[in-house]
Amino acid sequence: MTVEITQLTSEELRIMRTAFNIFDRNADDQIDQAEFGSLIRAIGFNASNHEIDEILKKFDKNKDGVIDFQEFISMAKHFEGCGKDEMEQNLRQAFRVFDRDGNGYISAEELRYVVTSFGEVLSNEEAEELIAMFDKNNDGQLEYEEFVTWAKNSLAEYLKSL
Repeated sequence: MTVEITQLTSEELRIMRTAFNIFDRNADDQIDQAEFGSLIRAIGFNASNHEIDEILKKFDKNKDGVIDFQEFISMAKHFEGCGKDEMEQNLRQAFRVFDRDGNGYISAEELRYVVTSFGEVLSNEEAEELIAMFDKNNDGQLEYEEFVTWAKNSLAEYLKSL
């Protein structure tokens, strides 16, 4: 399934670009194998290097060994129609990874900790911006439903495939 950039709303495109840029550490407009591994691990999966390679190959349509922005979008959209039970289970698992203190909310500090613990760079300001984008009740943190919205809009939908 290939989704063209022109098929996205401006808000969807902005969200996709933000998610993409978080993992494109060297800002070369592509996610290489190491960055892709960080992406997989940052969302809470302990995939082996072999599994990461296989997932990357599946979505690297032009076979250049990296995920460009178009491939990233296609990968995100690929999993939109997958099974709801499996998706719910994976989202709950991911939420628990981010909700380090188990209080039912993800703070900017928790988000930053999890992402940076996997070798990614995420400033306090970036973490706060990500939280604010989906914090519908403006309490400065994400509850589960807000997290689900964030996950669906920032590529975590592919959790279902792992």
